[in-house]
Amino acid sequence: MSVINKMLRDLEQRHNINTSQHDVIRKQHQPVWLTILLWLTLLLAVFAIYAVLSRHTPVTTAATMARPGESISITIVDPAASVTAVAAETNITPAATVLADLVPPAIAAGDAAEPAVLAATVAEPAPAEVETKQPAVPTLAEVAEPTVVALDTPAQSTRSDADDMPPTPEPQLRVNVSQPNPKQQLAKLQQQALTATQAGQWLKAAAYWQQIQQLVPQQAQAYLAQARLWLQAGDTQQAEQILRQALAAGVQHADIQLLLAQAAASRQQWSQVSTLLPEHYAIAQHPEYYGLKATALQQLAEHQQAFLWFERLSVLQPQQAKWWLGAAVSLDALARPTEAHRYYRFALQWGDTLSPQSKAYIQQRLAATE
Repeated sequence: MSVINKMLRDLEQRHNINTSQHDVIRKQHQPVWLTILLWLTLLLAVFAIYAVLSRHTPVTTAATMARPGESISITIVDPAASVTAVAAETNITPAATVLADLVPPAIAAGDAAEPAVLAATVAEPAPAEVETKQPAVPTLAEVAEPTVVALDTPAQSTRSDADDMPPTPEPQLRVNVSQPNPKQQLAKLQQQALTATQAGQWLKAAAYWQQIQQLVPQQAQAYLAQARLWLQAGDTQQAEQILRQALAAGVQHADIQLLLAQAAASRQQWSQVSTLLPEHYAIAQHPEYYGLKATALQQLAEHQQAFLWFERLSVLQPQQAKWWLGAAVSLDALARPTEAHRYYRFALQWGDTLSPQSKAYIQQRLAATE
């Protein structure tokens, strides 16, 4: 039995030795990151304690920015009252020096260590009147509600840089709408009238020309364009009325008078035709004008005057058979058959554009004047 007990004790001792060795080995193999984490936690705790003991309570400000003419409100919470307990334990001086930097010199001269909850009203452009009130020193019971000091900038105090600057003018948006000048408006209306004419919208085109007539009442083109459009529309009366408006406005133009004379000729009013066609224009530029005048004189039995105009026209445009025919008729009426026969022959020579009735008449007169 003693041997067995001895063996059991040896086994138990060996087991204890192995257990202690395993514990040592387990401690030796403890993770490195856990050790670093523990050290960091310890350092952070030490830093936090130091920060709480050494830092000053920051000054809290609340400012409302305003445009010129509005008030600016600034609130500074007293740091002395909020750190009284900490200052008593750590022998830290209250933050009077911090307030001395924040408060202007004129205010700090009164009491730099007293709490400052400031309400300032600044008006632009002129500096506001200032009235300084000294606040009472708060007790520990009044920490929750700090004393408020109402300050106005004194008139005799130093002006700030912002007061010396002139007020900034507010930007204004100006839109200048330029009206088209009469020349541009006239060109636009003419283009619109031309487009309407090409599209066959004659009444619309006439309305545009009427606007042009109102802009430039002395321009003959507006009256002529309207008259021609009304003639195309079949309204000769309206066309003649437009042309007479031009004469009443003092507008002188060969085409205006020619159109009026043609309207009178359609009514066989030859005397009016002759009156409407004065000798004011060059025959080379207006052959049709003087051709109608010669025809009116011929119808009025003024054959000598008619012959003179027809002769000039035949020289100007010899290929026009109608001028030769007109001159021959006037010579025939003046009982000058030889000359009339010669003019009838020239009329027949250039008579490709004559009607069959005119050609037949020429043949008859050639036979009669031989």
